[in-house]
Amino acid sequence: MIRKVLAFAVFLLAQVLAGPAMAAATPSPRCDADIASDRVALVVGNRRYLDQRWDQLDNARSDSRQVCAAFAASGFRVILLEDASRDDLAAAVALFGDLAAKAETAVFYFAGHGFEYAGDNYLVPSDAPTETSRANLRGLFVNLAEPLAAANRSRHPVAFLDACRSRAAIVRIVDADEKGPDGPPGFIGLPDRFSGVVFYSTARGSVAYDARPFPTGTNSPFASAVVDWLATPGVNLTDYIGFVMEDVKSGTQRFPYGVQSPIPYGQLPDQNRFYLRRAAAVAAAPAPTAAPSAMAEARAAIAVITPDDLAREDGPILAARVLKRARPEQIAALAGSGDEMAQYVYGTMLYLGLGVPRDLAGARGFLADAARGGNPAVLTVYAYFLQFLGDRPGDRAEALRVYAQAAEAGYAKAQSNLAYMLYTASPPEQDRARAMALWRTAAGADYPYAAYALGYYGGERDAARTRLAALAAAGSRSADNWLCQLEAGTAPEQKPETVFANCLRAAQDNRPVAMAATAWLYATGKGVAVSVKEAKYWARLARNALSPSDAQLGTYLDWYEKKK
Repeated sequence: MIRKVLAFAVFLLAQVLAGPAMAAATPSPRCDADIASDRVALVVGNRRYLDQRWDQLDNARSDSRQVCAAFAASGFRVILLEDASRDDLAAAVALFGDLAAKAETAVFYFAGHGFEYAGDNYLVPSDAPTETSRANLRGLFVNLAEPLAAANRSRHPVAFLDACRSRAAIVRIVDADEKGPDGPPGFIGLPDRFSGVVFYSTARGSVAYDARPFPTGTNSPFASAVVDWLATPGVNLTDYIGFVMEDVKSGTQRFPYGVQSPIPYGQLPDQNRFYLRRAAAVAAAPAPTAAPSAMAEARAAIAVITPDDLAREDGPILAARVLKRARPEQIAALAGSGDEMAQYVYGTMLYLGLGVPRDLAGARGFLADAARGGNPAVLTVYAYFLQFLGDRPGDRAEALRVYAQAAEAGYAKAQSNLAYMLYTASPPEQDRARAMALWRTAAGADYPYAAYALGYYGGERDAARTRLAALAAAGSRSADNWLCQLEAGTAPEQKPETVFANCLRAAQDNRPVAMAATAWLYATGKGVAVSVKEAKYWARLARNALSPSDAQLGTYLDWYEKKK
């Protein structure tokens, strides 16, 4: 069954007030514990509703219990509620706010139904009806602003929302004017006056699956990823969100109603230094020897990386997968023994600060050692490091040389990256003819950005459009994104409705420029009916995700904001 659930988790960083735990409908000794901690969580799972016209949510309770246990294991004081009524939720939020005010970290997680009406978002208690009036909304439902206000009393509020965001209205408001400015009730939107991060399990207008594997699992793909990555120490919030997104998207590729694409909104000032689960320090220069069992565990973890993974996946994703299976010190020891793939993984961990303190000098050494093996994917990661993080004379020239080595091996990403460096360089390094040739080769290997570059930089729009349209039709959201950027701001050769569909799919996949383009298309009515509400939503997401100096942002968002 597809989940029409609101599973909402708010992460707050704070010192916890010692006090009695809120009673749960079904207390859990592992979760509902009155312990001293500098972090607090409120976890709510509503599976059963008294009004049988609500969908009964098979996995909401199991999701909340798993999330509860994961946060408890990570040092949170957790308050657990199940099948919570309106009064239960009100009391829990009040206690949660008191704890958050004196806490450094806190989490609010709600699994159940939710909806939006007239600009307000609501959580559905277990005793709420499926039909109401505008006057009774606040008395029967919980305004999402209430737990978010409680979260805002802490230093670092972050929110996770696991809910279907499809068009189906899940509550009927008998006196709503659906053609008026408020419109009908719909799916959860963006919060106002919230100073943290909201992490939605799925994009606006899309489903959130109830089970993994579909349809018989006991947890949702989003909850599973939240729990899995919470068990991995040393992942900052930015990377944590990215890894959860990747797991959910890859895990739902073949699900019947399309890929589920989580999407974040908001920023914490120091989220790159905020860890839900901190890692112990690991020496950047590991000992040359280690226990055989530790080395064997690290080798087994690294063995999950296949040649196809190396060709398809980015280095940070692969390093994170290894880190889920082996401890940082084990990977470090294997890297220190000279294992090429361990050097690649550990070097990536060091430059990201993933599972270990960030150490660019150490990362350089390990990535350079790994690159000596000649694997084109490893070479490309090393060249990327030199291109963007290198701080020595000659690093740019070395990046060009290493990219060229990987490109000669037929690696499309290296070909495309090298082409970009050559095309945008100043003379005498600039070589645009060679860049175009490299992009043609990479595009022929179905690398979407290379096809876009042919059209954008080389003027070969017909070839680029044909290639990208074929890749998008085959399910590539990256191709949707680059086709959107190629077409949306011009007089497109495609039908406007097709351009809008490309942009919307890419926006739902968390592509920032596509979000900006989608806002612009909604505002102008190009390929879709004009909708101020949808334009505002996608514009806010894009403004949050993009730098104001981004050229494409100027093309779409600045135009939209002047118009409104």
